[in-house]
Amino acid sequence: AAQLLRQAAELQEKKFARILSSAFDPYMDIYINEDRRIFTEALDRLLSEETWDVEEGDSSIETSRQLQSATDLIYLFRKSRSRCAQINKGQAMFDLFLLYKTFLKEYARRIKERLPAATSAAVAKITPRQQREICLILNTADYCEQTARQIKSSVIRTIESKFIEQIGVKDVESAFTAVIGEAVKVMVAVVEHQLAAPFAQLPRQPWGTWDNDGVTDTSEYVTSIVDVTSASLALYNRWLSDKHRRFFATALVDAFAPRLLQAIYKCRRVSESGAQQMLLDMLEVKKLLLRLPSIGTSHEDDDDDDDAAAAVVADADDDGEHGAPRKDRATLRYEKWVHRSMAKAECVVRLLQSPPALLVDNYKAMREQAGAPQLNGEDLRRVMELKGVKASEQHALLAGVDGKSGGRKLKKIFADTHTVGRFANTLEGLTSSRFTMKWGGARAGGAGDDDDDDD
Repeated sequence: AAQLLRQAAELQEKKFARILSSAFDPYMDIYINEDRRIFTEALDRLLSEETWDVEEGDSSIETSRQLQSATDLIYLFRKSRSRCAQINKGQAMFDLFLLYKTFLKEYARRIKERLPAATSAAVAKITPRQQREICLILNTADYCEQTARQIKSSVIRTIESKFIEQIGVKDVESAFTAVIGEAVKVMVAVVEHQLAAPFAQLPRQPWGTWDNDGVTDTSEYVTSIVDVTSASLALYNRWLSDKHRRFFATALVDAFAPRLLQAIYKCRRVSESGAQQMLLDMLEVKKLLLRLPSIGTSHEDDDDDDDAAAAVVADADDDGEHGAPRKDRATLRYEKWVHRSMAKAECVVRLLQSPPALLVDNYKAMREQAGAPQLNGEDLRRVMELKGVKASEQHALLAGVDGKSGGRKLKKIFADTHTVGRFANTLEGLTSSRFTMKWGGARAGGAGDDDDDDD
């Protein structure tokens, strides 16, 4: 009985409160317009006062990876929502929600304008401070995107039920997703610009006259690539979350792999010994790409170089067999992406290790391997050029490409080469036997099979 009396009293109180608040309904447009004025002035003021940076020595660096203006603007919205909920939870609350969306999208537009253009001329002038600003803008966009969903949930819990179906923030999320995408695009462009000189060194190497005795673990241009990339990633990764480190790294791999293949095709001649060195160089490059998300972070010290090398040479095992530690799904997806992105360049280099007489047979064998990246006739033609095959001979060889291979297995690529002692095992692991197993760590069932399981 006491509970029923209490519920009745609460219902009566709500009715009485609504009788009082309903008197303000005809004038709530004035209330909304006043909030619009407050938000407009606040947005201009917050952006004008924004420092667009966090100093390296700031003790709050670990907790201040987004712009203060975003935090203050969201706090203003929350105060406004609480105030309105005490007066009107109907049309006024809905109008206020639309106002939040308008100013969030405007904020997204304003911070996106701060990003430099992703052009060679623009990225060449970007300073480390501007690189930090790009990271802060990206983090802020992510924070606002998540907060928009929180605002949506809060309004749905507060607003009258007849408005709930109209509460959505997809357009706001899209606006901030566009900011994140543009920020990553600029960051990739910066690293690409910095890598232009090391990539230009690759075609200048004497690949055509390379001596077996000159095979080393790392070429000079690879050292430059590692140094430049590590310096940039150390700065970016310091400021990005784990999720966006991986997102950025994936975008960088997307840009890196085609550039590497283009640089290979710019070479004049490549001997079998030169291709042997090139494959070792690609091993080092692949190790670098696999480490991109952890460079400059506390996780980097935990990485074991020997395990990283094994991850490149050996087959990737999702189930953590052979005593390897189990990795999280995001890490596995990223590693598979690296393997697959680099697979075509690896195919080309392995094909370059073939004697000219075996090019077509080995090309056909590669194409028959399940899950292997598909080389085409143009790739074969360019490999022939790098091997010094005359144009007249190329025509005859290419004419037989569409014919059946007769079930021949891939010829031993290193049949006529002599591997220098300490590289024998590594090179053997990178030879033709790998074509019959897995490509780039992916199962032979196809490049996309595992992704479906992960998603």
